[in-house]
Amino acid sequence: MSLKKIILENEIILLNNMGEQYKNRINNFISKIKALDYDGDIARFLSSQYFLDQKREQYIAIHNSGLKTAVDILNDYDKSKLDYINIDKIEENDLLTAMNISALANNFNVQKGMYYNETNDFLIIKSQIKDGTYDNNWIVRNSQMKYYLETEKFADVYYNLQFSHLPNKICRDIIIGYNNHTKLFLFYRYNNGDRYFFAGQYKPIKFTDDNRAIIITKIDNKHA
Repeated sequence: MSLKKIILENEIILLNNMGEQYKNRINNFISKIKALDYDGDIARFLSSQYFLDQKREQYIAIHNSGLKTAVDILNDYDKSKLDYINIDKIEENDLLTAMNISALANNFNVQKGMYYNETNDFLIIKSQIKDGTYDNNWIVRNSQMKYYLETEKFADVYYNLQFSHLPNKICRDIIIGYNNHTKLFLFYRYNNGDRYFFAGQYKPIKFTDDNRAIIITKIDNKHA
């Protein structure tokens, strides 16, 4: 049986046995597990400090009730044949959940719009076109995008347009992570709640709008 199925079955037990104060958190966790396609990514999520810090208090309560947590199940599970998401498994226009994109980045903070995967040396940009926090938009549809950086309040700081390794404050993942061999992959959606389309590999061209945004242009081959 898959790790995902065992965990989801256990969460139903927790829903039926834990107090009302935990139901929303358990349901939110169920949604996150359902949004991950590979058992290996579920294992990484459960082992991440981001997850463990969030669940510490709840897991103490679960243990005090004599029940198992998802981490307990992971610890007992045979992890020798786990499979993981990989950029090579994703085709252009595939739809991904925010959790799968986070797994690809190996960073499970789904609130982030930009990630740098240091292990595999690639950047991920996650963009929402309509009704988002930032005014991201296509300059040329499916080819060139204006993408607004996360920390706009530092817009008065000067940035090196060669994307060299400098201790800049705006979008450190983009500036510090990017170099000539780093790849940048774009995922986008139009509305809240939608899954993200995979748009392929892009490259940063220049800053714009007083350094509050970056222009990225598509590269034809995602493995270039």
